[in-house]
Amino acid sequence: SRAYYAAFYLAQAALATKDISRSKHSGVLAAFGEHLTKKSILPDTLHKILLKLYDLRVTSDYSVEKVPSLDEANQAIASAKEFASATESYLTNWLKSGLE
Repeated sequence: SRAYYAAFYLAQAALATKDISRSKHSGVLAAFGEHLTKKSILPDTLHKILLKLYDLRVTSDYSVEKVPSLDEANQAIASAKEFASATESYLTNWLKSGLE
């Protein structure tokens, strides 16, 4: 869950660079894909990571039949780190371009 929320809030920050604000999970996921990855501002793999993390979060928070394994949790953390690194780079470059 925490891996997803890290990516979710970073996705909101990235969307804010385009003056886009969404509060619902579905809105953030859709807008991130539409405005950032489909326009090749960020790699499409980031949208896929965000969607996968969301699915894992829903499963881990709401499913009583399926609990993510330790390997799935470790993969989620690694994916969130990849998402964070890429969005941090994008946000840093965006900030620098506004300061120049």
